[in-house]
Amino acid sequence: MNKIPSYTEELVADLKLKYPYGLKVLEIYPDEEAKEPIKFLVKKPGKSLVYLLSSKEYDRNIQASSEAMIANCVLAGDMDAVENDGAVYSELIQQLSKMMNTARSALKNV
Repeated sequence: MNKIPSYTEELVADLKLKYPYGLKVLEIYPDEEAKEPIKFLVKKPGKSLVYLLSSKEYDRNIQASSEAMIANCVLAGDMDAVENDGAVYSELIQQLSKMMNTARSALKNV
């Protein structure tokens, strides 16, 4: 999991070109007293991740699905904090899950 690079402004500029839609900066404050957030650069999940998470291998396997979301959506950030701080890990997973449900739709009569 530590193959994800550190968050830098230069990396953000490069990835904006590669992912023009759905690129976000996620700031997580590890505790109530933290003055500076831990920043992660994340992208909105694609359809391949949706298919993967709906497969039998990932059905009801929280650890596997969480790791898949991180591997597919986190482009940069402090992965040591993710590994060593359960609160940071939980918040990261929660926010990635929310990103999967941000689309809106409407059915209208013709």
